[in-house]
Amino acid sequence: MAVYRAEWVLPVAEPPIRGGWVAVEDGRIAAVSSTPTSGATDLGSAVILPALVNAHTHLELSYLRGVVPPSSRFLDWIAAIIAARRRYANPQDPVIVAAARAGIEEARASGTGLIGDVTNTLVTVPLLRDASMAARVFYELLGFNADDPAARVSQARAAMSVHAGGGDLRCSLAPHAPYSVSPGLFAAIRDDVDAHPGDTSTVHLGESPEEIEFLAHGTGPWRDLLTTLGLWSDAWSAPCVSPVQYLAELGFLDSRVLAVHGVQFEGDDLARLRAFGTTVVACPRSNRYVGVGDPPLEAFYAMGVKVAFLDQQAAS
Repeated sequence: MAVYRAEWVLPVAEPPIRGGWVAVEDGRIAAVSSTPTSGATDLGSAVILPALVNAHTHLELSYLRGVVPPSSRFLDWIAAIIAARRRYANPQDPVIVAAARAGIEEARASGTGLIGDVTNTLVTVPLLRDASMAARVFYELLGFNADDPAARVSQARAAMSVHAGGGDLRCSLAPHAPYSVSPGLFAAIRDDVDAHPGDTSTVHLGESPEEIEFLAHGTGPWRDLLTTLGLWSDAWSAPCVSPVQYLAELGFLDSRVLAVHGVQFEGDDLARLRAFGTTVVACPRSNRYVGVGDPPLEAFYAMGVKVAFLDQQAAS
């Protein structure tokens, strides 16, 4: 066991400790105290705190840094992302792999010890394992007109099982967003999460004004884009509610779901999220980058919603 002393120890869950020490055993914190102890390595004028957690990132999109510029309109940014991703159809392309690996090392260098990584391809799983980076990998599914949601989920679960290993690297399924996932696929993913009690899921929610319009009226740029891409489904009808109420009525939300972005959340939405115990992952710098504005952080805290706060570049 190694023991370290510093001028300040920040347990986070408890008040700061001046002149505290931390004991580490097998790479994990074994004890924290303010009581003097002998044999400790004195770090002097330093602060010891737990590793940072990046609750939402897309490592497999790291290769797009500097490629897709900021936008004042969310759908323009989405169109640029779609066009850029088409240039690299193979997720194992060396450009994608090298950039993702560099992203992991950058996270480690910043003091990050746990990553919530969203992937559409699972390409980052072996990279995270090779780097010994603890992570919850969210295998993200899209399908606004999915013919057989249960089969999609079954196939995705089988794909994840190839990478199963437990420990500090775990995989679970996640839907992308209300405008890209059908009610049936939401339900199938929720069933899978329920069947695996240790799993956590995530969803992009309440990010843009266009999402609000789409769910309220079934119109606007999201409807147009789905139609252009050949993904529109006549079986879907607008629920005429907010994104949070929509997923609440679908039975998707609970304490094991991370709702990412929430720029458009209002009082009723936040009250529902608080009741469900759902954590909001706020990404202000990303939100500005893609043109949707700032999340109402003060309202999140005032309403007693659980919040993970990220200061990162665009990773919508």
